[in-house]
Amino acid sequence: TCYRLSEGWSYLDICYFVTITFTTVGYGDIAPETRAGKLCTIILIYLGLFLVGALIADLFESMFDAHQAVFLQELRGINDTTTVDSEGRDHGLRQILRRKGVILGILVVAVVVALARNALTSQWERVGTPFT
Repeated sequence: TCYRLSEGWSYLDICYFVTITFTTVGYGDIAPETRAGKLCTIILIYLGLFLVGALIADLFESMFDAHQAVFLQELRGINDTTTVDSEGRDHGLRQILRRKGVILGILVVAVVVALARNALTSQWERVGTPFT
């Protein structure tokens, strides 16, 4: 209701602004003009950072919890020494940890690339240069 009182926006405009602010899209087509509206936006941004951060943390925690039982079972079945099968593949503890680390690394890189592309796309669209 802060934006309703200070900016006179409709509820649809408020929902739209909150959505593009929380998702860091920031089209710039709607922006607060009053000091109260700008103050509400500052609070909204910090609240959004906290909420999105908590959401991402919960998402990662649930992903890791889902795979924890399988991972621990794999670890229990392996001694600390490296075992190599007849085809030369390493099935030891280091190999399992390496495989899990690579999957996590790929996931982190994919998220960073997606966020960077989103930020660059919105910047290029703002200045009128197409980004492909």
